[in-house]
Amino acid sequence: MTVTVPVPVRFVCHPEAMADHILRAGKQGKCEQRFVIKFFTMENESPINIWRRLRRIHGVHTLSQTAVHNWVRRFNANPTDSCLDRLRSGGPRTARKPTVIHKIQCLVQQDARRTVHELALATRISVGSVHKILRQDLSLRKLAARYVPKLLSDDQKRQRVEVCTENLRHLEQEPLLLRQVIMGDESWCYCFDPVRKHKSSAWLGRGDPCPQSAIRPRSQKKVMLCIFFYDAGVVHYEFIQKTVNRFVYTRILGRLREQIRKKRPGLWIPGFGRRRRVLLHHDNAPAHKAMLTRARLVETGVSVLHQPPYSPDLAPADFWLFPHLKQVLRGERFTSVDQLKDRIGMVLRSIPSEEFARAFQELKTRWQKCIDSGGEYFEGVRHLRPTNPLVGPP
Repeated sequence: MTVTVPVPVRFVCHPEAMADHILRAGKQGKCEQRFVIKFFTMENESPINIWRRLRRIHGVHTLSQTAVHNWVRRFNANPTDSCLDRLRSGGPRTARKPTVIHKIQCLVQQDARRTVHELALATRISVGSVHKILRQDLSLRKLAARYVPKLLSDDQKRQRVEVCTENLRHLEQEPLLLRQVIMGDESWCYCFDPVRKHKSSAWLGRGDPCPQSAIRPRSQKKVMLCIFFYDAGVVHYEFIQKTVNRFVYTRILGRLREQIRKKRPGLWIPGFGRRRRVLLHHDNAPAHKAMLTRARLVETGVSVLHQPPYSPDLAPADFWLFPHLKQVLRGERFTSVDQLKDRIGMVLRSIPSEEFARAFQELKTRWQKCIDSGGEYFEGVRHLRPTNPLVGPP
């Protein structure tokens, strides 16, 4: 009876060619080198020669001579031993377990303002593990609160949507409606308004000291600008040294009427001295909503384009004209109020008519954005991106 002894299967390719293939594939780990060590051990190669061959291929990623000697001794003792590491009871364990992830999720739901260190103390895991759970497992990010003019109630949001819907409906019925609108508002202008922090930024080399700038408050000298404009330019503006009340505002409206008669004669019916289709758009300041002001508007035949309360994002004077004006004046120092008035007049006259027309066209877009956002403030918000159901809006 003949007994057939199975011949051990050997590698077909050359060991150095196999190691080069491992290197080209990007597999320079320890496990791949152990397979090469096992092959050379079966060829009865000395440990030092095995290490030198590995060194020529892997370079600095080669195992140490001690590690190669230990693996050669291990394969000589048991040729069928695996090249993988053995499981050990004291091995490292990850903290990203389902129970820990669920606990962090509950803590964030209870208070979205918790810091990473507070979450790490509550769950008794490292700060790095908490970061990975928040970023990778829960897909969360921490953002600072966005400042808004006012925390709107549900009724105020609904009112914003209703007013914008009504204005858009009127605009669809009368496409040239905005040609008949006169925008008006007031704002304080200072003789010195310091520049913002980002304006003092400078390019520096590595190791250069950071520039310093002293904190400068606004000047006490100031003047209030009351301005009215339409889609082609400024109709009327004047300066006031005190706060506008209903008596002051009604007198301003009287002077505005004369300026409209001169600059927009097409809006007046000849012989009657009344406006044809002038729409005044101003905010809901007390002087604008006073009974005396409304009676004055009715007397002069002026209609009002409704503006929802607490809505500077829907007023061209607030989201375009005043920011543009103050950006130009910021950093300039004026010795007197008269000098400030002259400078404001120069800036207003330098604004091209196309900029006014663009602001009026943007007003239609903002009405639609207000409707799409459900009455919320929409600046700096991506509407088409769903909110995070875990944390919710700030």
